[in-house]
Amino acid sequence: MKDYLSSREREEFFKVYAAWQATDGVIERTADKQRKEILADLKRGKSFLGRAIQTWVDPLDRKARETILKRARGLNVMVASDLSLKRAQVEYLQHMKRVREEAYATDGKDYVCDLAEITMSAMCRRCNGQPKAHCVVYEALHALSIEPWDVQHPHCEYAGSGNV
Repeated sequence: MKDYLSSREREEFFKVYAAWQATDGVIERTADKQRKEILADLKRGKSFLGRAIQTWVDPLDRKARETILKRARGLNVMVASDLSLKRAQVEYLQHMKRVREEAYATDGKDYVCDLAEITMSAMCRRCNGQPKAHCVVYEALHALSIEPWDVQHPHCEYAGSGNV
């Protein structure tokens, strides 16, 4: 008996489980609107996915099986367009800004933004326009959800000048 799935196996398992959940949801929501052939194919597909899921978790011990299935049940599947992803990113940036403003109001200092501005002053003003994928400063600032200085800048939205 195995007592774990590797991170890669877990990721693949979650994809299959999400497909099974999505198929089940489509069947439930469209049962009275779809043609019988479509519903029959969806039900067969769900059945095959269900068997694959069961075969996948059978080698696991009881505790590992319960854990992976509990995590899989918590998955949500969504289809997102570029517009909805951009909207979610903007909402997240606004949320992080509110969190920082609340911290600033209680503590009097926003250390994260201060460090980000110092870093941008030191690094971004002399940027040679290297691709964002190779810039560790860009990656760090983006990961911390620091708002860009100049979104229209030709090289990078963090280049330009800030308030330091």
